Amino acid sequence: MERKSTKLFRIATPAGLGPIPEKEPLNGRPNSENGIHRVCVTSPVMMTSEPQLLPLRHLPDAAGTLISTQDAAGLPFAVQRVFWVFASAQGTQRGGHAHRTTQELLVVLQGTVRVETQTAQGRKTFELTGPTQSLYIPPLCWITVHPSANAVLCCMTSTVFNEADYIREYSIFQNELR
Repeated sequence: MERKSTKLFRIATPAGLGPIPEKEPLNGRPNSENGIHRVCVTSPVMMTSEPQLLPLRHLPDAAGTLISTQDAAGLPFAVQRVFWVFASAQGTQRGGHAHRTTQELLVVLQGTVRVETQTAQGRKTFELTGPTQSLYIPPLCWITVHPSANAVLCCMTSTVFNEADYIREYSIFQNELR
């Protein structure tokens, strides 16, 4: 299933990158006014039964970089819960579970995180190295998370916490895949 979102953003272009090319006026107004450019962004997000890396829209400028998930633009689901996981030392392991219905997006905010996944289609390993990418975790995907020392991982979910949605025993997960 594909979900498209179209959003109107006002962005200032960073020095040296030049103007955004003029196109059709947006909402009957010119695309540029006083150095501020309006752009219309359409981002298809594919819903899949497999984990996959998804880029996050980021806006760099001289003062830093802004990453936003405003109004779920570019996300595969409406976020219902957000939590952070902190690793205290190298060699720690988290996860070791799957969800029956919950979808997740994992974003590393600091450090690196290796995520091992397993679905009915097989196993995959992903390395999260920065906040401009996310890892989409579909339902019925077993994950094991290996953070670097002092890593910070942000998790966005499609549902609120519900213990009944968790599959915490690997043998039960394998049975549910059949």
